[in-house]
Amino acid sequence: MRVIAGDFKGRNLKAPTGMDTRPTTDRVKESFISSLISAYGSLEGAHVLDAFAGSGALGIECLSRGAESAVFFERDKAALEALRSNIDMLKLSQERARVRQADVLATPPVYGAPFDIVILDPPYAYPTEEVWAFVQTLRERGMLAPDAVITYEHHSKVDVAGFIEQTGESVEIHANKIFGKSKVGFVLFSFQEDVEPAE
Repeated sequence: MRVIAGDFKGRNLKAPTGMDTRPTTDRVKESFISSLISAYGSLEGAHVLDAFAGSGALGIECLSRGAESAVFFERDKAALEALRSNIDMLKLSQERARVRQADVLATPPVYGAPFDIVILDPPYAYPTEEVWAFVQTLRERGMLAPDAVITYEHHSKVDVAGFIEQTGESVEIHANKIFGKSKVGFVLFSFQEDVEPAE
């Protein structure tokens, strides 16, 4: 597993041992980053929340491409060991890369906000409703920048984009991609300002 591009391009990242985490494949990561840049633009100066960080590969990819800071949440001990090892190897300061051992759904972040990029890659056992409630919590507490882009990696059998559209929120779906019928997909979206009705 390597960093794809930017300041840390080609650097090898440590992956967690065991079966409790699900590392994002290079193919999905490349598509994810391409879609993210297409939706958000340059990542230069962005503040990132990597909410289910695992090894930190996605948040680190953003830092490599110029993001100012990333907050990493992870509760699994093996994943935390890999994450901290990767951050140390890249010599990332605490100001740029903060790690918290916690379930982000139970303890939302209190620093690093407002976030420009939110990366959600939860275990498949987490219901979409719980993840959506967490996103709403971030929004209600002012933890999302006005133009924040949210990416949600999920099992391909779950229609997350359809779920989001059915909430009635004013949301723009920037990308909705599936990789294999029983593998993985991701959706990128952002909240839109309510449009005043024409007189």
